[in-house]
Amino acid sequence: MAMREHQGSEIVQTEACEALSGLIADNAENTTRAGSAGAIEDLVVIMRRLAESKGVHEEACVALYNLTRNHAENTIRATTAGAVEATVVAMRCHLDHHTVQELTCMVLDGLVCNGAARTRAGNAGAVEAIVAAMRRHAQNERVQQIACLLVGAVIYNNAKNATRAGSAGVIEYIVVVKDTHLESETVQAWACQALHNPVIYDTANRARAGSSGAVEALVEAMHRHATSEAVQKDACRALHRLINSNAGNVVRARNAHAIEVLLAVVSRHAANEEVQVQAAATLYVFGEICLKGFQAGMPFGTFDRDVPLGVKLLKTVARHGNASMSTSQARRRNLLGVFVAAKSCVECGIRNARRSCIGCLDADSTKVRYCDQACQLIHWSHPAASHRVECGSHMVAHDESSSAAV
Repeated sequence: MAMREHQGSEIVQTEACEALSGLIADNAENTTRAGSAGAIEDLVVIMRRLAESKGVHEEACVALYNLTRNHAENTIRATTAGAVEATVVAMRCHLDHHTVQELTCMVLDGLVCNGAARTRAGNAGAVEAIVAAMRRHAQNERVQQIACLLVGAVIYNNAKNATRAGSAGVIEYIVVVKDTHLESETVQAWACQALHNPVIYDTANRARAGSSGAVEALVEAMHRHATSEAVQKDACRALHRLINSNAGNVVRARNAHAIEVLLAVVSRHAANEEVQVQAAATLYVFGEICLKGFQAGMPFGTFDRDVPLGVKLLKTVARHGNASMSTSQARRRNLLGVFVAAKSCVECGIRNARRSCIGCLDADSTKVRYCDQACQLIHWSHPAASHRVECGSHMVAHDESSSAAV
């Protein structure tokens, strides 16, 4: 009642919002009652009427967040009442206040849970407001965390918002955020998520990300936070999108030693299914390119066709497959199966190779074939897929199994 009778009083509204938050905090019944009583609509009216009041917006956002968090009915009420638009206005009006920016981002993240709300957010200028907040509070780790989380949510499955993000400089600034907060595991993980959504279906954003240093930033995050499952999963996922049908990003990733980092990820996080899925999918792209070439007639710079490395990567993917990857794994194994069935030379790829390594069979119990001694010698000392290492490990395994049999 006080909120409705004293809509122009900043002090009354601030205290009323604070009291409302206290009543509904961790109380599902009161949260539902407040929603049914029109509290959400009242909050939106107050946010609009007292747009210049920092204190009112702080308390109103806390109340709005508590009312809508994990409450589908109240979330719908808030969206219908114009809470998305009112919150974006608050972000713009109080750009210098990091607390307001944190709270508004938290509120919006909960509201943009469906396509209609994401469209409303985009039309209200949420993407541009998020970038402005990230720029203004570049050193504030908490603002960067929540802003990265929100930008991914606003863009999710929304092509127009993805385009807006590209035009507003979201991608370039996410790279800046990653470089500024290198040691923060949380910022790195959420920034990887934020990079993923703008480049899924937008080829221009994919190219923009590559030119901005996003590929190198992802690889650096994977290297620096090698033990973090969250960083590895989200970085692999974003990297996979960036190299999809983009020759420039493929070359950038190779030059940044992404393959070596991905192989380390597969080995280090062998027990984590989500990490394995994302790392294996990305390794497969590199393996296929190495084995077959990028695209007919398309130059790919320093990423030349590399059959030994391609075979190594595809075998690594096949060995680390799991049930959730059944379809893609079958495709990978089929590519290897075709290669093996054709009796292809492991160095140059020519079919019907007549020579083979007499010291071992490869990991799939098939012959390691060569068309001539020159190819065999090159593969023996290959810088990234040396058969000297592979053959030695197979010989040890063979000796151990023979000893066990005796």
